[in-house]
This record gives sequence, C-alpha cells and structure tokens, in this order.
Amino acid sequence: MRDCAWLVLASAIFATSAAVAAQNGGRTLTIQAAVNEAVEQNLRLMAERANLSVADAALITARLRPNPVLSTSAENLDWLGTGFLVSADVVVTNRHVAMEFAKNESDGTWKFRSPMGSSVDFKEEFGSGDSLAFDVKEIIGIHDDYDMALLRVEQTSGHKTLPEPLPVAAAAPAAAVTGRKVYVIGYPAWDGRRNDPEPMRRIFSDIYNVKRLQPGQVSGETLASFEIQHDCSTLGGNSGSPVIDLETHRVLALHFGGRYMENNHAIPLWLLQSDPLVQRAQLNFQ
Repeated sequence: MRDCAWLVLASAIFATSAAVAAQNGGRTLTIQAAVNEAVEQNLRLMAERANLSVADAALITARLRPNPVLSTSAENLDWLGTGFLVSADVVVTNRHVAMEFAKNESDGTWKFRSPMGSSVDFKEEFGSGDSLAFDVKEIIGIHDDYDMALLRVEQTSGHKTLPEPLPVAAAAPAAAVTGRKVYVIGYPAWDGRRNDPEPMRRIFSDIYNVKRLQPGQVSGETLASFEIQHDCSTLGGNSGSPVIDLETHRVLALHFGGRYMENNHAIPLWLLQSDPLVQRAQLNFQ
C-alpha cells in the first residue's frame, strides 16, 4: 500500500451551506445568511461594538497566524490543506502544499514522490461522517513564480462524481478591489504551538479541520506583484483556499498565507488568464 497525502478541498457553494446548517441544528441557510451569521460571530466586529480600541482588537485577531500547517509522520502525510475545483477535473492549491508529495523530473514534468499518492475529499463537514474523496491522478504543474499548483483528479469514485467547478472571476471587480467584501472557504486547523489558544477558541468554538466559511474584506492590493491582501480569519489548513467575492460569488484569488500582525495574502487569479500553466488547466473563468 502506498502512502497517501490528503488534500481537503472546498467544493461547490451548496456544500458549504450544508456545513453551516449542520452547525445550526440542521437549519438550512443561504450563503448570504451564512455570511451574515459568521460576521455576527466575528471577534473583531464584536470587539469594535464593545468599544474596544482598534489596537486591542488587532492584538486579539493578529494572534491567529494564517501560516500553513502540515501534519506528517514517518509513514505518511496526513491532510495538508485546502484546494478547489477550477475546471471539470482540475483542482488548484498552493505550491507549498503540493511540494509535500510532488517532485520535479529532469524533463520538467511533475510526478509523485515514490511511493506516495494523493487524494482529495470535498466533504469533511461538521457533524457529518460522509466523505466525497477522489484520487489525484496527475500533477499538471507547479508554478515557478506563484504559490500555485494544479492537479488533475479522477472524475468518478465508485458511484460518486465530482461537484461543479467554482466560477473564477475573469476580471477585477468593477468597483475598487480594496474594501471589497469577501469570504474564504477552507479547513482551518488547530495550531496551539504557534497561536494563542484562547482567541482561537473564541473565534472557532474549538471546532477545527472541518469546512468553514470565513468572512472579511480585501484590505489592500499590490497588483503589480500579483497579490491582494485580506483580513478573513484563517489558520493553518487554509492554504489553497478560494477568496470569493460576496456580491458575485466568484473566486477572486487563491489564499496562500500571511504574516503575523499584518495581512493575509492571495493571488488574484484574473491576472493570470494568459499564464501558460493556467491556460493548460482551462480554468472556469466567467
């Protein structure tokens, strides 16, 4: 049996709504209602409403470092991060996630490190033991310049088929990017070694490694460097999450990390439409 690296993925929007519903006693929520409810539980907003200083609120939220966390052992790699479908059978994630199981051959192609393999699971939802797992059959490519990797997955697994790919914004929002309301979908993981446990518990209610909707806004942009910044509350495990526009529900960017006390960082995908690797993967630009 070969070792297997698990990549837990954000799937179509309806699956996220189901996860939020599970946390609310089975009550069905729309995306807008889910975002509204998540915002109501946002520690930063609660701090502001309680009239705490901006500095105090920043100190609380900044303790939640968004750096990626990888769980490894001598025998195998556990689940590594997040990804999402961008075409019929192509998943995008971060380069630093894929490099845990990929190696570059002398001819420039990417292969699995022997004897490893990789799988994706589109469920891992709170309160559910269901799985929607598919094998990764090909590493299409890992970008030289950006923290991005593209993987081809099996389109069927037994009687199960892949969900629909997420729509990716083909252009920047008509209004200013900075200040745009967004949300991240991913799988934040507990990391008490690097984060203060108390604010993590307050924000995430001690529920980790399941699909989460994490609202926020675009806090800055450096488009010349192919980057935007955002303030969604992410943790390790969110590496490879989609940053989605709240108004259009299209993917704006690929989250890849952040810096303590500063910002989270993401790659604006609309700027990469002419990129050879992106073109080869035929992303679902709309």
